[in-house]
Amino acid sequence: YEQGLITYMRTDSVNVSVEARAAARDYIEANFGPEYRPEKPNVFKSKAGSQGAHEAIRPTDVVLSPDLSGLDGPEAKLYELVWRRFVASQMADARTTVRTVSLEAHKAALAHAYLFTASATEIDFDGFLKVMKLSLKRRPAQAEDEEEGDTDEVDSLPSLAVGDDLEVERWLSDERETKGPSHYSEASLVKALEENGVGRPSTYAQTIETLKAREYAKTEKRRLVPLERGFLVCDWLVKKLDPLFNVGYTAKMEAELDKVEEGGEKMDDMLSEFYENFKKALAEAQDPPPDRAKFEVVFSILAEVKNWKPAKKVGKRIYDDKAFVESVKEQMESGLRPLSARQLEFLVRMVSLYSDQLPGAEQKLKESGIGAGAVQPAPKADDELVKYCFEVMDRIGGMTRNPFLRSLREQYDRGRPLSQKQFAILARAVGENATSLADCAEVRERLSEYVSGSLVVREADPVVPKLLALMDHVTVWRDAAQKGRKVYDDKAFIKSLTDQFARRRTLSPRQMAALRRVASAYADQIPDYEAKAAELGLPEPRKPEDEGEKPARRRRRRASDES
Repeated sequence: YEQGLITYMRTDSVNVSVEARAAARDYIEANFGPEYRPEKPNVFKSKAGSQGAHEAIRPTDVVLSPDLSGLDGPEAKLYELVWRRFVASQMADARTTVRTVSLEAHKAALAHAYLFTASATEIDFDGFLKVMKLSLKRRPAQAEDEEEGDTDEVDSLPSLAVGDDLEVERWLSDERETKGPSHYSEASLVKALEENGVGRPSTYAQTIETLKAREYAKTEKRRLVPLERGFLVCDWLVKKLDPLFNVGYTAKMEAELDKVEEGGEKMDDMLSEFYENFKKALAEAQDPPPDRAKFEVVFSILAEVKNWKPAKKVGKRIYDDKAFVESVKEQMESGLRPLSARQLEFLVRMVSLYSDQLPGAEQKLKESGIGAGAVQPAPKADDELVKYCFEVMDRIGGMTRNPFLRSLREQYDRGRPLSQKQFAILARAVGENATSLADCAEVRERLSEYVSGSLVVREADPVVPKLLALMDHVTVWRDAAQKGRKVYDDKAFIKSLTDQFARRRTLSPRQMAALRRVASAYADQIPDYEAKAAELGLPEPRKPEDEGEKPARRRRRRASDES
């Protein structure tokens, strides 16, 4: 689309302009023959709710066949699919003859007669099949990744006449068990979404990627196989928020949005109704608060604590155990807000934290039903390994710029242990960034148990140091610019890439592309830029103001497309 080869792709419309249809008919007659051009142009009716304001996805110029597109790799395959489908849609229909033979089999020992059939499809005129390269024959289900089902399709049939007696070669007996429906493939899932009016063509790929990224499902033999997390999340959502997570609701919401777009319903009225129902559904989905008696038991135990740990300030927050206990107790006594299970969990952890001042506290909790069976704290990571990771992190340097890793360090400094899941993330980050250390192999070997062998020693990319060295020539940097919540600062960006490469010896493809774009904006300060551009794959020099103009042009074009 960005190269001008196809029309706007975020649409499910089947509308085709008169000019494009006429060009396709001329191309078909010139390249395939007049018999492949239908007498009247093919016109297709859009489905209800489709985005009819746009044309169908088609080549902007039908004469530009896949061989002449100049594309390669996945882009070439995608363009070929669009081009062939469009040309085929304007070609004459295929004509076929289907021959079916019925055979009634008798056997003296059998009480019943059985009827067998076989069919063969003969193509009299290939029509649109000439460009689509499709077969109209149904294939039998032989592989696990194909659709279940039987077919009587064969390649060809011999000459037969009604009443012919056939000789039996052998009798076959095959026992089969009834199977449940097979898992969706990506194609069949998209088909189901279309049939139920869920989503749009522009959202289908993102939906499937989300299923995989969040580990709700995985691809196995071309099927989307649900994982345990997918079952758990689905069961919980359907149980708690069934009105929002059924197929009918999603299709209904799409229809309501279409009404708003057409002016049949006010947006504020639709959103207000949705929000009221949504708040009610969320309130009903919440778990009931824990029994008040359990809080009273924990408070009575904590009342025996004489020496509370001093309050500690971390960043803008102040952590004070005594103040926390008193605030929850005040909340319970006022009754203005319900208590939560998470508050009870933290209070029980507080009992464990001050267990040296609370003899017999564990037994009291068990007698009140608040022992291990009531609150199951997450398993904790080994303190020695956690300490080792933070020591290595200090040697690497710069890792606390990551907000999550910084929060883990603050949590550990407050005396709160890390969970196994938190430690796994920490260990992975330390292992990935330990490349610059002399004992990198020893660090990764010690942490390999917790990161499932995913740490791989990467070879340093030789191009990155050369690109970063170019930026050392820059003395005058563009002013930092804020767009929305993000601040774009070229100097700080290059510094962060330099620090990351020193730690990890690699940059992502996206970071590499951004680095090249930034370098092109300072071409006037980089000596012999043209030669460096040819060597390192740098884009043509750009003026500083181009950086701000390009997004504006893109926004204007997108606004025009959407209108």
